[in-house]
Amino acid sequence: MNNDNVLIEQEESGTVKSEKLWTVPYITLISLGTFVGISFYMVMPLLTKYAIKLGSSLPIAGVIVGMFSFVALFARPVSGIISDRLNKKVVFIVSTALIGLSLLGYTISTNVTVLIFFRVTHALAFSVNGIVNLALVSKFIPRKRIGEGIGYFGLGQIIATAVGPTLGLYIGEKYGLSVSFLIAGIIMICVSALMFALPNTKHKKESCEKQKRRICFSDFIAMNVLPYAFFGAVFSMLNGVIGSYLVLLGDERGIKNISLYFTVNAISLILVRTFAGKIYDKYGISTVIIPSFILALVASMFIGYAQTLAIILVASALKAFAQGSGQPTIQAECIKMLPEEKSGVATSTYYIGADLGQGIGPMLAGVIASTWNYKIMFVACAGVFLVSLILYLLFQHKKNFSLQQKI
Repeated sequence: MNNDNVLIEQEESGTVKSEKLWTVPYITLISLGTFVGISFYMVMPLLTKYAIKLGSSLPIAGVIVGMFSFVALFARPVSGIISDRLNKKVVFIVSTALIGLSLLGYTISTNVTVLIFFRVTHALAFSVNGIVNLALVSKFIPRKRIGEGIGYFGLGQIIATAVGPTLGLYIGEKYGLSVSFLIAGIIMICVSALMFALPNTKHKKESCEKQKRRICFSDFIAMNVLPYAFFGAVFSMLNGVIGSYLVLLGDERGIKNISLYFTVNAISLILVRTFAGKIYDKYGISTVIIPSFILALVASMFIGYAQTLAIILVASALKAFAQGSGQPTIQAECIKMLPEEKSGVATSTYYIGADLGQGIGPMLAGVIASTWNYKIMFVACAGVFLVSLILYLLFQHKKNFSLQQKI
């Protein structure tokens, strides 16, 4: 009997996974997801320059780069349905191949219109790919170790953010921008081919019947997951604000080598990802989320008042511990709240919050900074985390009270 049939029979009998985490499919999905991330970050720092090279103005080039997040945002709900209703392995392969074709399309773009077409295609495919990847990997993680499993899975993206931009810039400067896009595209085509080695994952028989029913609102957005999506958005908001304005803050205050922030942040993220999930699995979400809110609040205040690189680096470590424990914990909780066959909509609902935080946060922060200054902007970010902490405590209190009433 082959592995695919064993997995299907286990799922149909309700004995899907053992307590073993480091299985071949799990390791494979982490590796493949890392390469998807590397290809994304390879092209990200090059697109503005490439669009201008094709004849775009600087503002239009900025729109072409920024439209990715907004296209992905609107695609998230549909991506969740696709992940839940169709075979996840097939969706993963097709979406990865489309990413590869989009990247190859960048290399043959002769004008801005063609570039926009491939950019939109890239965003749509990437949206589906990210959701089905997380939903698929959750099927190979023991339910009792979901926090730990999601935490380790996120390490691949940290590696991608460190390797991708450096690799893309090096190739682009030495061989040309088109060569960077070409190599990134070839990587994705190879990854999509390797995905055929993954075992098939099919729903339980009763879940297949649910797939035949008409599509309803709950297939697009999981309402009970929305509060956690909001809390996830808050962490993404700070990430976007720091990424957009930290270098400008350093220039204004004369803080040299402020880019070291990102190095310390990456190292700290790797460290915290190794144990935060285990704490969540053993003690529950509040044990992780409450300290995460507090650490993010303190990190925001430190950056707001920092006049030296040392304070910035301390803030970097604090922010990494907050984000590196808070975000994967929220992801794991969202997946855990719904049945396994609804992992797609759980994931897509979480990402809606993450996309909104990443997109709207820097916009509002820019208004605050231009009206007042960077200190007020980061103090405002700290205020957002304080309010979020209070809302979380109220939400958990109401949730616990409702459970007691039912008992």
